[in-house]
Amino acid sequence: MLHKVLSFSSIKIHASAISAHYNMDPPLFSHPLLRQFLRGAKNIRPPRRAPTPTLDLNFVLEKLTLPPFEPAFSADLKFISWKTALLLAITSARRVSEL
Repeated sequence: MLHKVLSFSSIKIHASAISAHYNMDPPLFSHPLLRQFLRGAKNIRPPRRAPTPTLDLNFVLEKLTLPPFEPAFSADLKFISWKTALLLAITSARRVSEL
C-alpha cells in the first residue's frame, strides 16, 4: 500500500473496510502486526493539514471604514451587525463557538 502513495487515512480506510467485511474476533485493529504497520505508515506519510489562511488585520480594519460599513448612520443594519460581530471577535480572542 505504501508504494502506491496512499495517504495514512486511505490506508486506515482500507483496513477498516477489510475489518468490516470479515467481522474478525478479536478485531483487526487490535492485531499487533496491523498496529505496528499503521504506526510505521503514519511515520512514513504523516497526515497533512491545510495551512490556515493568514489574516491581514490592517486590510480588514481599513475595509471596515469604507462603504457599506460606513457612515454608520446610513449603513444597513446587516452590515453594522457584521462589523460589530467581527470587531467583537477580534478583540475578545475567543473561539467562534464561544462568541
